[in-house]
Amino acid sequence: MSHTVKRGLAFFLCLVMAFSLTLAFAPAADAAADGGQHWVATWHEAILNAAETSQAGEAIDAIDKFDSSGAGTFRIQMNTQLGGKDFRMTLANYYGTEDLQIAGIRVGFQGKGVLSTLATNRENVVASSGLTIPKGGSASLEFSFSDVVPAGTSLCINIYCKNSTAVRDFALTGGTAWFQGKDVRTSEELDLLGNAANLCSLNDGEGDYNLIPLLEELDVKASADTYAVVFIGDSTITNSIPDMLLDNLQRNGIHNVSVVSSAIKGNELLQDGAGEKQGPLEGKALITRFQHDALEVAGVQKIFVKIGTNDILHPQLSDLKDWYNGSSTRPDGYTPTAEQMIGGYQNLIDQAKAAGKELYFMDINPFIGYTRDGSLTWTKDFADQVNPIRLAVNAWLADNQSQYAGYIPCTAKIGEDVTIDGTVYPLGQIAKRYTTDWVHPSPAGMQAEADLIPITYFKAVSTPAANQAAVTNIWVATNEMPTNGKWLIASNSGKNVKDTAGQQGTVHLLATDKQYTDEIDTADYPAGGWFNNKPGGYYGNAINELGDVTGTIQRGTEAAPYVTVAQSDSQTRSTAIWTRYGYGTRVYWKDSYFGRSLSYYYPLVTGTVNEFDAGLRDGEPEHRFLDASSLQLNMQKWFTVGNTSSSLWSSDPWELSMHFGASTKGQKYLAWGDMLSSASKDYATPGYHFRVYNTEGSQKYTAGENGNGTITYLSELAAVNTQLDVTQNRNYTCGEDVASGTIVPVGFRLTDDLLNVETTKTNATQRNETSFTADGSQNVQDLRYTGYTYGQNQTLTCVSDNEDVAYYDAGCVKLGSACGTATLTWTYGWDELDGTHYAMTVTTTVTRQGATFTVVHSSDNSSNTFYVKDNPDFNLTEQVRDGYLYGGTFTDGNYQTAFSGDPTHFTPAAGATYYVQEVAQKYLSPNDYDVWQHTAGGQKHVTGLYMLAAVDSTRYREVGFTVNGEDRAVNEVYGVINVTKGTTPYQVIYVSDGVLNASGAKSVPNHDDGYIAMLALQDLQTGFFTAAGSKVTFQPYWITLDGVKVTGSVRRECTYLGTGTDSKYEWVGFRDITAACAPAYVGSQTETAMLSFRAAKAFESDPETLAAQTVTITVNDNGSVTTVNLDKGDLTGKLTPAGADGKVFAGWYTDAACTVPADFSDVQSDMTVYAKYVSGAYLSVKYKQVGVFRVRSVTLLSAVDSKDYQDSGYIINGEQVSCTNYKNRYGIITARMIFGRDVSRSAQLMTYSYATTGLTKGDTIEIVPYWVTLDGTLVTGTARTLTYNGYGLKG
Repeated sequence: MSHTVKRGLAFFLCLVMAFSLTLAFAPAADAAADGGQHWVATWHEAILNAAETSQAGEAIDAIDKFDSSGAGTFRIQMNTQLGGKDFRMTLANYYGTEDLQIAGIRVGFQGKGVLSTLATNRENVVASSGLTIPKGGSASLEFSFSDVVPAGTSLCINIYCKNSTAVRDFALTGGTAWFQGKDVRTSEELDLLGNAANLCSLNDGEGDYNLIPLLEELDVKASADTYAVVFIGDSTITNSIPDMLLDNLQRNGIHNVSVVSSAIKGNELLQDGAGEKQGPLEGKALITRFQHDALEVAGVQKIFVKIGTNDILHPQLSDLKDWYNGSSTRPDGYTPTAEQMIGGYQNLIDQAKAAGKELYFMDINPFIGYTRDGSLTWTKDFADQVNPIRLAVNAWLADNQSQYAGYIPCTAKIGEDVTIDGTVYPLGQIAKRYTTDWVHPSPAGMQAEADLIPITYFKAVSTPAANQAAVTNIWVATNEMPTNGKWLIASNSGKNVKDTAGQQGTVHLLATDKQYTDEIDTADYPAGGWFNNKPGGYYGNAINELGDVTGTIQRGTEAAPYVTVAQSDSQTRSTAIWTRYGYGTRVYWKDSYFGRSLSYYYPLVTGTVNEFDAGLRDGEPEHRFLDASSLQLNMQKWFTVGNTSSSLWSSDPWELSMHFGASTKGQKYLAWGDMLSSASKDYATPGYHFRVYNTEGSQKYTAGENGNGTITYLSELAAVNTQLDVTQNRNYTCGEDVASGTIVPVGFRLTDDLLNVETTKTNATQRNETSFTADGSQNVQDLRYTGYTYGQNQTLTCVSDNEDVAYYDAGCVKLGSACGTATLTWTYGWDELDGTHYAMTVTTTVTRQGATFTVVHSSDNSSNTFYVKDNPDFNLTEQVRDGYLYGGTFTDGNYQTAFSGDPTHFTPAAGATYYVQEVAQKYLSPNDYDVWQHTAGGQKHVTGLYMLAAVDSTRYREVGFTVNGEDRAVNEVYGVINVTKGTTPYQVIYVSDGVLNASGAKSVPNHDDGYIAMLALQDLQTGFFTAAGSKVTFQPYWITLDGVKVTGSVRRECTYLGTGTDSKYEWVGFRDITAACAPAYVGSQTETAMLSFRAAKAFESDPETLAAQTVTITVNDNGSVTTVNLDKGDLTGKLTPAGADGKVFAGWYTDAACTVPADFSDVQSDMTVYAKYVSGAYLSVKYKQVGVFRVRSVTLLSAVDSKDYQDSGYIINGEQVSCTNYKNRYGIITARMIFGRDVSRSAQLMTYSYATTGLTKGDTIEIVPYWVTLDGTLVTGTARTLTYNGYGLKG
């Protein structure tokens, strides 16, 4: 091990803090609008009192040892979360012993060496030349860089304080800090090695808690849509969860959000910190500090709270008993009840609402099993005392989500059942893999909780458009030191393949060797020299060797390399994903299979070692070369691999080192390579592997596929978003004179948001572009893509909807021979390496212009334009819309001047407009009216049959009926037909909305300007009514003014049955059969005069009505089949279900499986329907009262079997309230848990919160649940009446 200790190494400022829970984060200043920008916190931590009596006292006392005058420089290293040029710094002196005299402040960039190095070759800003921070106050100062400081930049803040021994204000996480006597604001390096001069606290549960002096907040001036998220609470959130959430946001393309923390280890909801040593560093009660530490953070929009564990457990700790229960040292101390804690939560809700901020709660984690170094003993009695408080608080949070923005229940994810003295406590303990001590989350637990926070809290989930794709399972490289989270570690950056065909190459991913293959069982290093050397195996072998998974790395010409890992790739996902966690240089990498630490062994040797034993170890390996207490060098230990990273080793921004200690190449680094010739085969397995090397060894070896001792870090993106756009000839237009076969080149641009420049976070919104032209000369598989490389098997296809105008051939579009417009649908598709096929589509048009004519439709006044060149033989009757009949073509918009040619066969004139009359098909429907005489013996004898049809106007040459195949013209039409019995008026036949009707009234109701054509069968065929079985078939027609014969869409057949009685024949005398047929159009009819019109026509009849306008409904209801005759039209609500015991009616359907809802809105023909019933457990009422001492509201719950209803809700005291926002669960409770097994597992809950304010004792609430079925039937459930007794509801 090579190391240098400079003169002046004076004192290691390190303090071990044994707190009860965990340390925290902090607040910021008000946002200030400026030209559309405002201040947003890019870094923030909660400031605490490092009093002499606290556990931080040791560090405070040590500061004056560097300079007896108390003057010295604090150097703070921290990372920005947002980029910008203009910054604002807030320094605190809330707890200092006197006014602080700050002689000057400089802010610069971290250097390429250790964390404490200042980059002297980059801009170094004077933030202040001197200021005084008053005791009990703070100071804010603004400064600017000449260029934008990218997000994720590591800054060094240097504060030269004249009276540093008076400093008591410290944050406990969020960066690394050092102190050195004298003014070293511009010094590149401090006089101390590594992190030996850190102001730090070591904690095995989470990592370093580095004391950050004075700095409370760093703000950046950012765009109006940029905002801060604040995490606040206790040690269960004072960890990497905020960082992991930030990573999740950025992987989802959200870069306008910072995630800062005001969480404090040991913090409580209701009381200030407890204990002489711990108390000052546990902060004020959250309800007290919430305003300053959350609501006043610059640019804050969302606040996440996780608090309550300490309120429940602190009063039970033996070493804190004097600080609770009304003691003299904490007179307000008490053991809070669930109700009191809920009151605290309500206080936070009220504060957030008043400030207009979004508030989110995470539940209190399980804590059974947490002993706090033996201070707690878990018995059944103890568990029964404290666990119900947690459950009650969490239940209240779940039940009252309407009061705040969002709820994140972590217990269901990380909890497991635990048994104490035979009693099972469901989800009462954190699962072992998710915790370090049964109360604090492990790295896996932190990630699990961070992943529970929905991305939809921060952006709406959108479905990619047709020309877009969201490519998943992508792990993209970073060019910055990796943050805490999940990573792949790759052997190369793909720089050798980015300019080659396919842009793909082989890569090796560091993985766990699941078998024990470590071979250290002899002395690995020569004995002798200064030390009695021992191999790694002497101190315990690595449990697993390092392995690798072979994969494919892809890289565009200008962007980051990436690897695709399928969800089904169990080998890579189980062995090659590594979790980084820690702070400063106390950084560890754990494998995804065993959760063991990546480690290497350093022996005591004379000289240097070229290659080191490496593998996986349980626990956390050593992270320092210098022992904290003895200032002795650490030797013969297993060290963490990769607590430092540097970009110095390569000019390729995606090639970073993964090494231990300082960033010089002499340090121990991980790379892919072969065994060195001098390495002992007792510990170095031959062949290529991931190994730990030393460039300052005797061989000066620089290993790896990159050739410089580097590797590539990759993290998973939510998606790479791609888009296909047209850049040339999106809408191509040419004339008739352009030759057929001419190529129409179409230009395309592929864009993606794969991170693509050196500073990835700042420029994440920039997009990579690859352009090409579809002109037959390019193949998309031969392209060199700039960013995302689109996997393999890339294709570009095209489909034309009018190949006569344009068609796709040999990779390009060519012109056809016809005029008009062709829409071309282009599809760019590819197969990603995980097997997923992706495709993006765009459309272009090709228009070939020529002389045109226009057809206007009278039905909706719309028009269509056609090319004369493409329609030399045109038929106007073919333009009639579905559901209409041809009524003639006219040359004017008033439909008065008829077209003079044959509309079924002509060449249109250029520029002409043809107006086509379209008549609804309900006209020209055949009807018959039968008359008879009564004979002896009660018989009826048919004496006449009148054929009837409705027509819309008199603008026809002829109207008639085709009777048994022979046309019979009727050149006179009538407004109404009066039917008489003798001389007495009997009925009136009239037209209403195109349909014939018969009325018994003497006047005609609601008739329109339609007309009636009539033909009497008895006038055509004598003797028809003498032979039973005689048949007549007839169909109405008209001939338009332009000479087209038009027949209706229905044909009717009537059969004479002979003389009979009502009881013998359903319809006396005749049986009618109607048959649908397509309308027919025959042009060039012989010209005749227009129709004549008479207002009325009369004939005599025996008293019998026209065939009733009814339909027959066949009803299948609960096992029985009945028929119902109803008038045609809207039958909604006219069918009453028979009902079924213990069932609720759920609608009428037209199929036996009850999948197609009946449509009763306009029934014109017979139909069959089926009644659907569901369990009576649906549409019953349960309720949940909300309130602590007096009910404030009641939540109504009812189950519905599906969402397939027009409406649903409750009728409350006669008032109908709609509730269609269904939920799968009420809190964590399903509908089946509430209403029993008679409801399905997929049943939905219909919930409604009814306010009870204003009720007086004795008032009642009658509640009836209802739904409206898809056919429009209102169905009510079981009513329930609740009575208010002054405090709550019963009933």
